[in-house]
Amino acid sequence: MSGSHRSLLWPFIALTILFGVSRAAFYTAGVRFNADTLNTFWQYLDPEVLRNHLIAGLYTLHSQPPLFNLFLGVTLKLFPQHYAAVFHIVFIALGYALCMLTYGLLRQLGAGRTLSFALSGIYAISPQFILYENLLFYTMPLAVFVALCAMAYGRLLESFSRGWLMTLFVSAFALCATRSLFHPAFYIAIAAAAAWSLRARWRTVAVYAALPFVLLMGWNLKNYLLVGRFEASTWFGISFATLMTNNVPIGERKRLVRDGALSKLALIKPFSKLDEYPANYRDTPGLEQYPWLHIPLKSTGMRNFNNLAYIRISEMYGRDAFTLLLRRPDVYARSVALAWIAWCEPPTRIDWLFDSNVRRLGSYYDCFERYVFGRLKAATATEHTTVHYYAFLIIGLSLTLLAAIVMAARRLGDADPAIRRRAAHALFLAFVIIYVGTVSNFLVLWENNRFRFKTDALQLALACYIIHNIWLRARPARRQSARRARRHDSDIGS
Repeated sequence: MSGSHRSLLWPFIALTILFGVSRAAFYTAGVRFNADTLNTFWQYLDPEVLRNHLIAGLYTLHSQPPLFNLFLGVTLKLFPQHYAAVFHIVFIALGYALCMLTYGLLRQLGAGRTLSFALSGIYAISPQFILYENLLFYTMPLAVFVALCAMAYGRLLESFSRGWLMTLFVSAFALCATRSLFHPAFYIAIAAAAAWSLRARWRTVAVYAALPFVLLMGWNLKNYLLVGRFEASTWFGISFATLMTNNVPIGERKRLVRDGALSKLALIKPFSKLDEYPANYRDTPGLEQYPWLHIPLKSTGMRNFNNLAYIRISEMYGRDAFTLLLRRPDVYARSVALAWIAWCEPPTRIDWLFDSNVRRLGSYYDCFERYVFGRLKAATATEHTTVHYYAFLIIGLSLTLLAAIVMAARRLGDADPAIRRRAAHALFLAFVIIYVGTVSNFLVLWENNRFRFKTDALQLALACYIIHNIWLRARPARRQSARRARRHDSDIGS
């Protein structure tokens, strides 16, 4: 093997070794994969429905896009006894994929092999990476799809490839079909960016974008025909209430309920048990052939938020939230500010979700919080949320995004096509980060830091883009300084 080939391969070999050794070390330290979420998380269909009525269960699923529940159900059917081990293997593979995609993104944005290896390696052994890799939830798959989408767009900017074009739209489709945060408008924006960047082949782009988009619209149409809602998830209203309604003082809400401006639901915590709501909201006839749409609890004893009753409940929560938004925009502004601060917390700062594995990481976790994220003692609390302040994350995330956008916008007109290409790629990454942050933090105040995890690889790539641009600016100055030094030496010699 030639020296050039070895120089190309060593980062991948080294990352593979680092990944394998670190996983063995974390397992030895006691970190374990959490597959119990299958029985407890609201976002999942009843495991008995997944096992015995998968097709009908997905057909009647209105609270979530279907892709992750499809993955859960297929795995349960194929591996009824060893599903937990299979989930673990899949998530280790997803973690490895995210590690390699992160390295590739850093290289695309201009970082050298050594810097790309160092940053992607640190990211792959960071506590948040380890904890989400060991959690049966859609956060890790979404992070992989986001990175894959970004990688595919960058490769298309370098040279046209039908394979990468398909990868772009399959990954964008997977995002929209896994979580309603990724609205079909996001898919349209990705398609528009690809069509603009590949203007000479816009018809090919349109053809490749069409089928996944039709499938997304087909899911919304199914929900409209089934439950009267043309949307991927019927949870919008109840989710928005966590940001708006929850943070209006309870005394004010009681007064508005007495005056008839708000429904009684404004006094009930969103996502409460069905029996805590008034009886007229619980009685929802129709689709009796699907009993899981009418039971208040799943077979595991957890709340069944795919119950038909929650459709009307969510709609009423949404109406109350918008009423309060018009009356108390100051509360909304404060809640959004808190959501953005929570966005800048470590994505593992969710005690109930990671408590056991965090304890096993011990001082390693604490060191990252203190010295990498810059944890401060100050905190702001609302009735349902405690927000901590992390100086390095708050400053680093915001400055990185802003500086990358400014640098990229200035370099879009550069004479060098490689510089223009990286600038366009950086703006694409910035768009994805801004989209996820805006939709998350203007509509929900609930685990906003978890929502950010899926964009962390893109933030790293933008940091590398900034470093690369600073190096490019400094290079002419260094050359000019070297030329002056050589002239000075020749003058002395003469």
